[in-house]
Amino acid sequence: MDFKGHLIGGVVVALVLTLIMGYTKTLMTPLYQVVGVLLCIVYSLIPDIDHPNSKIRKYMSVVLLVVIIISILGVIEGTVIPKKVSKLVGVSSALVLLSLWFIKHRGMMHSPVIGLLLSLPAFVLGWQGFVCAYSGFLTHLLLDWKK
Repeated sequence: MDFKGHLIGGVVVALVLTLIMGYTKTLMTPLYQVVGVLLCIVYSLIPDIDHPNSKIRKYMSVVLLVVIIISILGVIEGTVIPKKVSKLVGVSSALVLLSLWFIKHRGMMHSPVIGLLLSLPAFVLGWQGFVCAYSGFLTHLLLDWKK
């Protein structure tokens, strides 16, 4: 499936999920529903980060480079972000960026276990954020199934 197909799949699942959660009063605020939709859509595109020509890889590469630069500035200045946090985020982002050169398409990034691990940070927004993120990731895998 291509970028557009995964994007549409992510949007559909995101809307269904947030409608269900909104209806059951699980997600109470409209802002939370918007965040849930965005998480689901982004995570429905993430597995293709392992494809050298994918749009998500290009966007993530730029985002990671910006994060690395901000982290370096945080380490140098140490004002906005604590130095230890800047180092950790910078090194982590650099490792992710470097790993993109070595992973093969439809390899480990197309694994439900990796999706689970990548979705864990969404717990910061509560279990609903995690559900939206992991559902988006699984949507991608289901759309690529049998290809």
